[in-house]
Amino acid sequence: MSDRLPSDWDSRRKKVYRRDGYTCQHCGAKGGQNGDTELHAHHIVPKSRGGSHHLNNLVTVCRDCHKAIHGDFIAPSPREQLDQMDKIGQLSISILREQKDLLGTLDEFVQHIVGVMGGKRAPDAETYLESRRDIRLGNDRVKGVIENAKKLDTSSVPEEISSEYNQLVRTAEELSENFVECVQRAESCFNHSGRCHICFEEIDRSDEICSECGAELDTSEVEYREDGRFDADPLVNDLSDYLTESADLLTKMSGNLDSIVEKKE
Repeated sequence: MSDRLPSDWDSRRKKVYRRDGYTCQHCGAKGGQNGDTELHAHHIVPKSRGGSHHLNNLVTVCRDCHKAIHGDFIAPSPREQLDQMDKIGQLSISILREQKDLLGTLDEFVQHIVGVMGGKRAPDAETYLESRRDIRLGNDRVKGVIENAKKLDTSSVPEEISSEYNQLVRTAEELSENFVECVQRAESCFNHSGRCHICFEEIDRSDEICSECGAELDTSEVEYREDGRFDADPLVNDLSDYLTESADLLTKMSGNLDSIVEKKE
């Protein structure tokens, strides 16, 4: 997928803004005629990972949230005079809260995919696309928070606290990558259902590129039984393992946060 924007990008992004009510889907800031916020169209599945410029792969975010997603901006704090200890606590809580919410959304997404691939339900565009968008955007957002957390200078705080904090951040990075792998695994299998994982248009299972939106298609993770039918068991087992591992990582992060709070007191 080329990094070059399509010739109709200006009209395309404006369609996204209208669809999302000229509102940042992260912080709720308003743009357009009813607000003064600069709006951007963010790619849910990055172009570098085969994402397309289809409207289903674009979401409205404000300039500051877009920069924060990419780790280029530390969003202003509601308390300007926070010392380093308070910043550590604030960032730690923010990461943990965001990733806990993501785990719940990921579980719903996985259950939908498993139901479709196991033949228990028909693909539902609204459920699938909304869940995928929430996971992708949420994970991008938390990765931005993690990047900001890594930039925080902890040299002035006790080593026992900075050690717990750094471990929490490393675990958060691992969990974030876990989310990405889980979604990619599910999307790869979802292409087998005969629908593009981005635009939801019908595709041939042998296609490598979606003819509708240009997304890269991958069914390499799909496994079949001896009778030629799709084997849902490996997918179910793998996604279950992802969820279990993610829950364990969250528990580990929660322990780090408890230790930070205890040592601060």
